[in-house]
Formats: sequence, structure tokens, C-alpha cells
Amino acid sequence: MNMLLLQETIDVISEQLATVPALDSSSTDRWIASRDAVREAEGRVINLLNHRFGARVNEESGNTSVSIHGVRSTSTMGLRGALGNWQSAARRRLEQAGAK
Repeated sequence: MNMLLLQETIDVISEQLATVPALDSSSTDRWIASRDAVREAEGRVINLLNHRFGARVNEESGNTSVSIHGVRSTSTMGLRGALGNWQSAARRRLEQAGAK
């Protein structure tokens, strides 16, 4: 596994997640509008990761899974949770590779 590519992917995910707006729960109308904005932004993140790194993202039945560079993670907290879990797993891979 290319460790530089793994680190680059971790960094890109951090950059991309920073572009996803937070949900606004101050009113129902604002929550709906912010939910739509989050979905749109998450769609852009998925497309970028797919095109740039061959990411596979599956969202079904309340579970989201992400697989990039042979590292796989899941979350019941949506894309943000799955990508955060993926970053943690990728960092562990980097640490293990550094220990060898």
C-alpha cells in the first residue's frame, strides 16, 4: 500500500468534510434546508473521492460503509461518521507500517 497516497487521502477527506455545512435545528424549515445542503455537499464529497481515489460508498438501512485503498469502515452516523472512522483506520495502518 502506498503510504503517501493513504496520507493524502486522509488529508483530502479532512478538507472535504470541512466543506459540509452543519445542520441547523433552530426551526423545521431551517433544518430541512440545511439537510438538503448537507446532502448536496456530501454528494460532492463522494463524487470527488470516487473519481480521485476509487472510493466505494454504500448507504443503506441506516448504515454507511466506505472503502478506499483496501481500508474499509462503517458507521450508523452517516457519511461523516464513516469517513471519520475510515481516517482512524487509515491512521492505524500508517502507524503499523511505520513500526515495521
